[in-house]
Amino acid sequence: MAKAPNDSGILLESGTNEFEVLLFKLGEESYGVNVAKVREIITPTEVTSCPDQPPAMLGMISLRGSTLPLISLHNFFEIEMKITDRRKHCVIVTEFSEARSAFLVEGVEQIFRASWNQIQPMPEVQGATEGSSSAQVTGILKLNDRLIPMLDFESIYAKLFKTMSSAEKVGVTEFQVDRPRHRVFIADDSASIRKSIALTLRTSGYTNLTAFSNGAECWEMIQNDLKQGLKPDVVVTDIEMPLMDGLALTRNIKSDPRTKDIPVILFSSLISDDNRKKGEKVGANEQLAKPQIGKVVELADKWISHAMEVAEIEANGGSVEEANESSAA
Repeated sequence: MAKAPNDSGILLESGTNEFEVLLFKLGEESYGVNVAKVREIITPTEVTSCPDQPPAMLGMISLRGSTLPLISLHNFFEIEMKITDRRKHCVIVTEFSEARSAFLVEGVEQIFRASWNQIQPMPEVQGATEGSSSAQVTGILKLNDRLIPMLDFESIYAKLFKTMSSAEKVGVTEFQVDRPRHRVFIADDSASIRKSIALTLRTSGYTNLTAFSNGAECWEMIQNDLKQGLKPDVVVTDIEMPLMDGLALTRNIKSDPRTKDIPVILFSSLISDDNRKKGEKVGANEQLAKPQIGKVVELADKWISHAMEVAEIEANGGSVEEANESSAA
């Protein structure tokens, strides 16, 4: 029988830098995943093999009319199972990047409430192989007296099915923005995604870029820049990040009178109908599901253009409402 991920009864407010983590077992170790990615937990079901499927994929399962790939995390990481009785295993059904998938684990433990500042970022390890566990860990959660690796399910899925978009050059859009003049801040804890976003923006003309591995670093730079009378023209941020997540970063930007006019684009695998409400609540200007990297440039153009229109109308004595009406027209 399926178990609802929110059975913990925990209610989270948007932008508080808090999240729920589901702990699960692989071999002798416990790992964590953000509950925002988890749709349900089910017992193992019938699996249908597919031709040319990746070694870590067990096949396809059927779930209420949908067909999902079933991935064995043991196979992916080459971890020996300690519990061999398949009836005791669990399947974590996830949804991210607008797709559903399923991951086989030995069992689930409990859902805990935590803060992103309890997660220490993983150092970038030179020579780490793509399939190694260290390369797929986004951070280490300090939970009471335990250290829990947080697995990067999106990266695992992308490596198996090659779904991550590569960098691309985007030409001039309808907004006619002079891209080299404008400052763009990027916040994402994935080094590869940061590089892809930056390369796409840079080759498209946004050459004044600064990238950060988490929201705390980005917010600190914004505050330091304000002392010099500077601020970014747009912020592109992931949601899940150690120390400070993208929702808390957005809330900080939008609640400060000095920065509330900075456009914020949430670029995350967590963008869904349910999670969009959280982004709207903290004031995000746009929410884009990964891996649509090329779309980031168009949205940066759109919101920089809008911010310039607002500034011009206000400088001429108009109101923000008039600026928004002008932009909508």
